[in-house]
Amino acid sequence: MEQRKSFPKSFRFYEMWMQYETYNDLLTMIWSHPGQGYILQHVLNILKKLKTELKPLNHEEFSDISDRVKESDQTMKEKQVNALQNSFEESFEAKNKL
Repeated sequence: MEQRKSFPKSFRFYEMWMQYETYNDLLTMIWSHPGQGYILQHVLNILKKLKTELKPLNHEEFSDISDRVKESDQTMKEKQVNALQNSFEESFEAKNKL
């Protein structure tokens, strides 16, 4: 069996992180650390640190998004069916009173 080399995953920024209440504090804390060496190396180190800090947040707050969407969709469909049934029943009762 052939072994594959694994490479570190690149940093990806997700806009949803910005909506989390402690995001700005976390970002300020990470960027406030003084850097050493070349500027590009400093930016790389900051991104590595940010990735490390955001990973648990991503897992705790934003994991299983597709499952959450499916659950929300199912809940919405159930509420729509209930609303339609209630509307139909109210309409039927109103007609019977006449």
